This record gives sequence, C-alpha cells and structure tokens, in this order.
Amino acid sequence: MGANDAFLLDAYSRTVSDVVDRAAPAVVAVSVGGGRGNGRLGSGSGFLITPDGYLLTNSHVARAGAASRQRLTHRVSLADGREGTARFVGDDPDTDLAVLQVDAAALVGFDHHGLGAVGLFGGGTAAQGHRQCRRAHHSPCN
Repeated sequence: MGANDAFLLDAYSRTVSDVVDRAAPAVVAVSVGGGRGNGRLGSGSGFLITPDGYLLTNSHVARAGAASRQRLTHRVSLADGREGTARFVGDDPDTDLAVLQVDAAALVGFDHHGLGAVGLFGGGTAAQGHRQCRRAHHSPCN
C-alpha cells in the first residue's frame, strides 16, 4: 500500500466514523411480541427517519418471521435508553423493508435535527446496529 492509499484509507475511516457518530442517536432496537402474553418473537434494529417517529427496519424484523402481522406488538428502545411502543405502518417483503411509527410519548425531547444530515445517497454504505443487539455473542437481534 502506497503513501497515498494510506491517506485515502484514513480519510475514509474518519468519514465513516463521523457518519456513525451523527447517526447513532437515530438507531433503535425493535422487539416484536406475539401480543396477549405470547412473549417475544424476534428483534432487530432500525433507524428513525422523520421527527414524528417513522422508522425504517427490515420486513422480516417487523413480522418476526410470521406470515401474518396480526396480533404482533412492537416495542422500540432508543439509543438514549427511552422505550416506547410502535405501530406497524407497512412493509414490502420483496425488498425486506418495513416502516413503523414510534409512539409520540417516547420521542418527547428527542433531538431530531441530525436525522437528515446522515443521508449519503449514491455513496458508500455503513451499517450500524443498536447497542442491545451487539452486547452478546449470541445476540437475539437479526
């Protein structure tokens, strides 16, 4: 690796670190339950995309592997430790994307100003999961 390559790699690393720092508050943990006491069916991560609580996650997370979303409940843990419920808005299983909306009470005081600052469309991709999904080697998160 040449001197110029090391410089470019370092610049790329700083850029990714900056994006991760700015995006981290918007990353959430999603827990899916079966409703009526059936316990936890699955979990994963997602990220807030609007100030009014819409979040993007995977369809397989929102459905917890179930063919039907009937009787599923969704709980969301924000990066700062707050928790709340979320309602299923819709999904597209073919692209494995789903939208949930977090209950407004969980978002009181959430600083949403950085949400739009992390979109780097057409550029590289960085993936970041919620800290609850990274705690254990055998994590229940997808």
